[in-house]
Amino acid sequence: MIKAQQILLTKYTDFDRPIVFDDTEDSNFKLITKEYDVSDDELLRHGEIFIQVIYLSNDPAQKGWFTPYKSYKAVTPLGEIAPADGIARVLASKNPRFPKGCYVETFTGWCDYRILDTQKEKCHIVDPHKVPLAKYLSLFGGTTMTAYFTVFHYAPQVQNRVWMVTGAAGAAGSSCVQFISKVLNPKLVIAVAGGKDKCQWVETLGSRVKCLDYKDPGYKKDLFKLLNADKSEIDVLIDHVGGWILNNAILYMSDFSTVVQVGAVAGYNSPSDGFTNYANVITKRITIKGMIVMDHAAEFGQAAHRISQWLKDGTLDVNNFPEHIVQAIGPNFTNVPQLWTQLFQGVNRGKYITQVNEYAQGRESRL
Repeated sequence: MIKAQQILLTKYTDFDRPIVFDDTEDSNFKLITKEYDVSDDELLRHGEIFIQVIYLSNDPAQKGWFTPYKSYKAVTPLGEIAPADGIARVLASKNPRFPKGCYVETFTGWCDYRILDTQKEKCHIVDPHKVPLAKYLSLFGGTTMTAYFTVFHYAPQVQNRVWMVTGAAGAAGSSCVQFISKVLNPKLVIAVAGGKDKCQWVETLGSRVKCLDYKDPGYKKDLFKLLNADKSEIDVLIDHVGGWILNNAILYMSDFSTVVQVGAVAGYNSPSDGFTNYANVITKRITIKGMIVMDHAAEFGQAAHRISQWLKDGTLDVNNFPEHIVQAIGPNFTNVPQLWTQLFQGVNRGKYITQVNEYAQGRESRL
């Protein structure tokens, strides 16, 4: 008998306020336990699998999945497991495509065990002998795919121009910095991150990368000096943050420049941190493009192949796609929501992952 822990979404939140997970009526979530008898032949119906979740992906996009608003993803019904992507091991199966013992990347939700209907949820096998499991959420996960299509599909393919990437120490941001600096031929990549250590790391990702610390009181002056040194302007801005950083950056955009709006985490928990600088968007004739990576799901295989080639020929370095893994195993599983909120505090360098079950690391391949 396996006792599972599952966190259900019980009350919708909003973009401009933080989530609540406690025993009050304001809580957005509820922890339940369920027992599963894996030896019971009637446990699963046709097409279902029983999974042991290993890793949970922590993504800013989940904030939208916790709201009542329909977008590119259907609204999550109240009472269901709080949505999240993850990596899991199949413990029992009634789908021959996903046999017992295999590992899958799927929409696990916030739980450590569950039954999953593979006919309703996207699910594909991952091989830990080819790539370490966590790499399927980092290097070959949604954030790197987001960066790939941001740079090579949404951003104009300009040479010898000035690019700016906010949230540059995060999984998507640091991948963008590498794609731009290593594959394209930029004049300069201005990266924005929070903290001296993060900025020092980001600058190792490319030879033409200059990282500015937005937590430094002199950030705005530093950006002005950097651009004014040779009268440069920002031609392409890849923004994951929004808020005052975006408002300030727009001042230095060139005419007919492009902003690819990937995220807006500055306003996810605070209604006062929204974008307001529309005047410069108008006068500079700036194009702002929103992007959702799932629009390109059919192209993920092609993107992964291209990234693999860059890894093989040395254009990219696998070690520059790190994971920041935190533990929420056993009694610590209740920390899952609080650990997720630390995304907005910038605790991570690279892909931020929560581990909810033990995993024998020795089984993994080593790239």
